Amino acid sequence: MGKKLIVPVAFCCMILFSCTADKLELEPPPIVIIDTGEVTDTTTIDTTVTDTCKYSTHIQPIINQNCAFAGCHSTGFGSGDFTAYSGLFAKIDNGGPFESRVLISQDMPPSGPLSQTDRDLIQCWLDNGATNN
Repeated sequence: MGKKLIVPVAFCCMILFSCTADKLELEPPPIVIIDTGEVTDTTTIDTTVTDTCKYSTHIQPIINQNCAFAGCHSTGFGSGDFTAYSGLFAKIDNGGPFESRVLISQDMPPSGPLSQTDRDLIQCWLDNGATNN
């Protein structure tokens, strides 16, 4: 009778002790951007900022409202006249301080950082050559 119990007891012990409480950790699935402006996890992307940022349509209004007014970057201002494209471009061309001050350190304008949307539009414009279009 002892021999008949050895096999079932050994089998039960083997099953009992072979299972562990290890947690299976799975990495979250990657987020893949699709041309439609949506993400596979149903999150949407802000499609208002695209590679079609234009100086006259998007950038000039931001600059006029936040930079190119009396006492700041207006006509005759020593640190740059942003009332026209050429004055602004002079602070962008060849690694000028515009991107660093407005987008990185965000110490300009002195009234406080631009909104994220405005910074995104400016970054888009800079990434696409900061053209006068």
